Amino acid sequence: MQHNIKNRLTLREAKFEDERAVQALCLRNGMFGEQSELAWQWFWLDNPFCPEGWPLGWVLEANNKIVGFIGNIPRSYSYKRKQLIIGAAHSFTVDEGFRSSTFQLLAAFFTRNPADVLIFSSANELAGQLFRVAGAKMIPQEDYNQSLFWVISGTDFVASVSRKKGYNKCISTMIGGFFGPFFALERIFKQRWRSYQHSGVQFVQPFEASSEFDTLWESLTDERYNCFLARRDGNAIRWQFGHPAASHRKPIILCNRINGQLKGYAVLTRWDSPELDLKRMMITDLIALNNNPDIIIDLVAAAYKYARDEGVHVLQMMGFPPFIRKIIGVLKPIKQRYAVWPFWYFTKDADIVADITHPENWYASMMDGDSTL
Repeated sequence: MQHNIKNRLTLREAKFEDERAVQALCLRNGMFGEQSELAWQWFWLDNPFCPEGWPLGWVLEANNKIVGFIGNIPRSYSYKRKQLIIGAAHSFTVDEGFRSSTFQLLAAFFTRNPADVLIFSSANELAGQLFRVAGAKMIPQEDYNQSLFWVISGTDFVASVSRKKGYNKCISTMIGGFFGPFFALERIFKQRWRSYQHSGVQFVQPFEASSEFDTLWESLTDERYNCFLARRDGNAIRWQFGHPAASHRKPIILCNRINGQLKGYAVLTRWDSPELDLKRMMITDLIALNNNPDIIIDLVAAAYKYARDEGVHVLQMMGFPPFIRKIIGVLKPIKQRYAVWPFWYFTKDADIVADITHPENWYASMMDGDSTL
């Protein structure tokens, strides 16, 4: 019986007319990132870095029904001032009855991909195991699987944690009301935000990202010459965060300028969990020239105030290299380590294969891959 199922399977390159079928596949497998009607237009048609003839991804079909998919989103990166187009895996999923053919789909992504560097930035445990078998490596950026966060509303945060543990809404609210105030006392005791100012920070909508981001990007590529760095010029930011398909994340950019010149910025996006009644904001990207600690602290402090004013319960960060985490450590974030390592890479480019095994050559955050797409 299983042999006959395999014989009916077809592996082919994805086409734009597959979008609705792939959305249905993702939905029935508990993946919700493909629901937007504009998603595929955003990923490929409106993507300023999408080369002509770029494969959208690959699908598995059984009896003319799509039962597996892996997307291939082109992203622009800089390495030694050379601009590279990488392939970011997206929405990798296979229906339960066909998972014995999962590796066939993944093999297409590795072997038929025109990109010299492949990135898997949102892997679950099973996907990570498959990526490892296929030859991918974990990015050597320490603590990428450790979240940093600040509780803004202790009552709501504790209630959401209780909901996650299985308590009903009424009981969770009672638990939150009892234990939540302890977070306010802890914040006062540690004097976490009292001495930090953020008067130099201004807000910009992503679609307004102007040529000053181009200027900053040029400086960053010089400063981080050996770093494998996701493109951050105005065009890239407008596409990633300013496209209508990205609006559900409510992105906002916090800019730090000195003498009128942009010296650093942070991108904030929403990651709410309605089923847990949790309002969460993510510092998706954060960067400053010369890794200026005053600018970095200023931006995080401003992010906290903005999140508080927006009624958010938790401000969170994922990724970022150790020196950024050390700077932010003065703000005493709570740390939580996840069991799953989410970020993997694979490269066929002999010129960079050795260099990107070094931790100092990465600056990975939720900006990378498909993490916010």
